[in-house]
Amino acid sequence: VVYHTDDNPEREQLFLQVLAAEKIKGIFLVPAVNSLVTPEQLKSMRIPFVIAERPLQFDGEYDLFAMDNFDAGYQATRALTRAGHRSIGLITWETSALTLLNRPLGYVKALEEAGIPVAWTSDGAIWCAERYVCPRFTTPDEKGCVILDLCFPAQHI
Repeated sequence: VVYHTDDNPEREQLFLQVLAAEKIKGIFLVPAVNSLVTPEQLKSMRIPFVIAERPLQFDGEYDLFAMDNFDAGYQATRALTRAGHRSIGLITWETSALTLLNRPLGYVKALEEAGIPVAWTSDGAIWCAERYVCPRFTTPDEKGCVILDLCFPAQHI
């Protein structure tokens, strides 16, 4: 059985109640961004569980399967800088998920190590495409590049 919460903590709670009532054999949970689930709540269900991608917001012991997003942003950007690229953009989205907030931090660290300054705006990013229908960001540049969403661009040197 697969349920999608749409990152809605109330739906997440409802689906956990349904799963417990159905006496399922195990839970693989990717918590909602602002999940209210606690390790104790899951343990009280007496159903084996594993948490994936995002840690729970509450302390407690549990198994977590997640990617190191800081390192992913760092390694991807570092590979590009080592290949000689100097104008590198990171496309991401606005989120409060701490795991995804780490990816731009790894990106910035790799740029700084390569001596590439980051072009920050007052809010820490450049918003474009859907939010601002600006031809620069919706029309491909001379290399065919288009910036699609939230972007932390490196300043071109």
